[in-house]
Amino acid sequence: MKAFILEIIKGQRTGIFPSLIRRFLYLLSLAYGVGIKGRNLAYDYKWRGQHPSPVPVTISIGNIVSGGTGKTPVTKMLAKEFYASIPLAILSRGYRSTAEHLNMPVLLSAGNGPLFSAAHCGDEPVLLSRSLPKAYVIVGKNRCKGASMAAKAGAKIILLDDGMQHRRLERDFEVVVMHTSDLFGHGYFLPRGLLRDSVSSLKRAHLIIVNGVRDAIHFKEVQKVLEKYITAPLVAVRNTPNFLHTSQMSKSPDLKGKKVALFCGIAHPEHFKATMIASPIPRKNGHGLNFAMNLIMPQNTIITCKAHAK
Repeated sequence: MKAFILEIIKGQRTGIFPSLIRRFLYLLSLAYGVGIKGRNLAYDYKWRGQHPSPVPVTISIGNIVSGGTGKTPVTKMLAKEFYASIPLAILSRGYRSTAEHLNMPVLLSAGNGPLFSAAHCGDEPVLLSRSLPKAYVIVGKNRCKGASMAAKAGAKIILLDDGMQHRRLERDFEVVVMHTSDLFGHGYFLPRGLLRDSVSSLKRAHLIIVNGVRDAIHFKEVQKVLEKYITAPLVAVRNTPNFLHTSQMSKSPDLKGKKVALFCGIAHPEHFKATMIASPIPRKNGHGLNFAMNLIMPQNTIITCKAHAK
């Protein structure tokens, strides 16, 4: 059902029935937009109070579009800047995990790597706790309680992974991550489009990172589109694979002459596929990877290797 709705949002489904669904989704998006704008106004004018952060520095990393823009890699990158010298905590919601629905946040990592599985706390928090084993990683929907847990653990800096819309907790810096493939969520609020926040919220950002920029000319084009909405500095990034490794963790296996299958379960599999196609890693005849098949799974789908071994 989710894939079907996304195809309708993106205009990939035509005909009377998809058109009627788009109109219905548009009506729902009007109500969603009113709610979002009203909520932001309440915080902007201090009609709704914010919970003071209990640590010296709190940085939020988020976006205005539903789906993958590269927030978690940016969170990891920022964490590495402070990781070695300052006690650090990362707060994550744990999307569609057991921890997301609990009243109290879960301490996934107390500075020694993950204590729970991805099913319990979410794949992205587990990834962060494995990549940054000395960091505190706290998972749950209540960021204020999570921040209190981080402060009691001794953290001096908190990174809010996907924290832009969680305005109840005060932050010192707002970092917004966008992707060039869909800067404005197809121009509509959810569920007609993919906007989860008002475009005017970009004014709150202290830094905007745009992912998927091909070159300097492309960056200039993106700047021109965004300049009337932003006041913060704009940084361009793109993903480039450095190496491949096997399940035994040996780096750069020789794949020359071999068929390769792409497996992907992230929010936008097409981004992953495009990255691999453009990969500078030399492969068959020096012209990139020789793809035999693509296995694209919906995000957060749990499968077994046995199910697709054939």
